[in-house]
Parts: sequence; structure tokens; C-alpha cells
Amino acid sequence: HKAGILPENVARWYLHQANLRLIERFMREQKIPLERVPTNVGRIGNTVSASTLQLLNEDIENEQTLTDGPIVFAFV
Repeated sequence: HKAGILPENVARWYLHQANLRLIERFMREQKIPLERVPTNVGRIGNTVSASTLQLLNEDIENEQTLTDGPIVFAFV
């Protein structure tokens, strides 16, 4: 919230893909809809910080619209 961006206004969340349960817990706690948080940990495992950029690349390749609001890269 320090940047003036509320979680509900974020269009896409690119979270570090260490563990799907951690990601799901964070999403529940922040009340973030599933469709705003892409995941790939189930397909390719924990790729450390590269996972966030891999997800962004997948969205670009799949022509996912990234102009609906701010996007966030985070480690949870």
C-alpha cells in the first residue's frame, strides 16, 4: 500500500513459484482472485526468482492483456 496501489486494483500478480500452497494462502489472505495469479510451479517446479519472468513471458506469448492495471512481481 505504500505505493498507493491497493491489492484489488492489481491486474496481474507474478509471484515467486516456490510452493503452490504458499501462493494459495497468500491469495486467500489478500483476497486475490485466482485468474489474476498465474502459476507454473506445478508444471516446472521451483525455478527461484526466474519463475516470475517465466510467467510474464508465458502471458506475453499467450497474448494475455497486461494493460488492465498495474502488475506486481513479488516473493511470498
